[in-house]
Amino acid sequence: MNSSSAPDRHRWLSNNSMMVAAKLATSLKPNWETAKLGDIAERISTGTTPPSQERRYYDGDINWFTPADIGGNRWLSIAKKSITNEAVNEKKARIFDIGTILITCIGHIGRVGILSQISSANQQITGIRFNKTIDPEFAYYGLFARQNELQAAAPTASTLSILNQNRLSNIDFCFPSLKEQIQISKFLSWYEDRLINRQPFTNEYPILPDYLSDLPRIVERVEALAARIAKAQSLRDEASGEVDILLPRATTYALDEQSWEIQRLENVLKESPRNGFAPQSKVEGNGKRMLRINAVSSSPNRFVDLSAFNLVDVPEEKANPFYMQNNEVFVVRYNGDINRVAKAAIYKAKDDEKIIFPDKLIRLRANEEIILPDYLVFALSSRKVRSQIEELGKTTAGNIGISGSNIKSFMIPVPPLDEQRRIVAYLDSVQARLASLRELQSATGEELSALLPSVLDRAFKGEL
Repeated sequence: MNSSSAPDRHRWLSNNSMMVAAKLATSLKPNWETAKLGDIAERISTGTTPPSQERRYYDGDINWFTPADIGGNRWLSIAKKSITNEAVNEKKARIFDIGTILITCIGHIGRVGILSQISSANQQITGIRFNKTIDPEFAYYGLFARQNELQAAAPTASTLSILNQNRLSNIDFCFPSLKEQIQISKFLSWYEDRLINRQPFTNEYPILPDYLSDLPRIVERVEALAARIAKAQSLRDEASGEVDILLPRATTYALDEQSWEIQRLENVLKESPRNGFAPQSKVEGNGKRMLRINAVSSSPNRFVDLSAFNLVDVPEEKANPFYMQNNEVFVVRYNGDINRVAKAAIYKAKDDEKIIFPDKLIRLRANEEIILPDYLVFALSSRKVRSQIEELGKTTAGNIGISGSNIKSFMIPVPPLDEQRRIVAYLDSVQARLASLRELQSATGEELSALLPSVLDRAFKGEL
């Protein structure tokens, strides 16, 4: 498993066949007992945090667990932080015995682990020391499988959910004989170790009670289906990446004609490139609309995304030179991603629409007797121009960028106007087909994402 943090491991295990195995194995069966957690616990207590200003309480020999340490690994042996015996002796921290189940009970509720040595924990964690009728590993898996119940038992106080000791003590817990608990926990621990270590499923698993004889077949089936879904998602992601490079390839192909005249960008413009407006502040609910950089850098096509804007408070006389006009081309000056530097989009104006362009964009006004604005957008994304960007790009506060002065020296292919119109029509048709393909990929992605929960639900119902 690639995830290294405890919460990530917990999330990973909770969303695959491990949760299926734990739920099916620890759910109520005929002849099992049911009791409140408080009735089968020798001790339930919540951790504490020693005063942080007292450094003598910290960096000692006693593990001090926080929620970041819990999840994924059933046995808890090492915490990121530790406390001293002094903190314990002065009753600034609480000690938990070996075999105590630690449960996160504030915020991200329901992550669990078993202590393998005497330790402490903070106030977000409650420890349960079960009596001799309960196997600690069975208790671990039983609570792991009931995360949703634990979370539902916790009311939300302001922005945090809190599962206090009283509510935790009153949660029902079902269990078989101690012998069967140990059989079940041996199988589940074998299965969990297999998953984490990415080992193939084998028939050499620990013996289960007869009424769980079908469990191995079910979880093996869930694993196989989950693997097929993961493979399909991987192939979809690869296809999505291919779609993203199809338009640049088509653009390069369409513009790769050696006989066309190559001109400096400044020679096909009506006026010099201009940087946008740099406002002093943003306001909410009033002011003038100012385009955001992602209206160009993240636009899925060659048009400015007019839904991406901020509101700025600026006098009309200062805003006036920066209002966008129909068929102007806007180019990204700088961005952390070099692939978005010099990305261009064209503005198609609507009636009575006033939008300011920001200083992270450069405005180009094409001389339409020489070059079409729509063609200019595509030309700026061609292979020939992109190679110039990498040469001319400069670092501005850690970003790769271009300026109004060096963009003028870009050399671009300029075919006859009729040829420009043909190229624009061809690339527009390519964009339309790619847009349809992206919609289809998005739909299939949602379907694939919904498949695994559906498989898990069917497994819980015994339908696999």
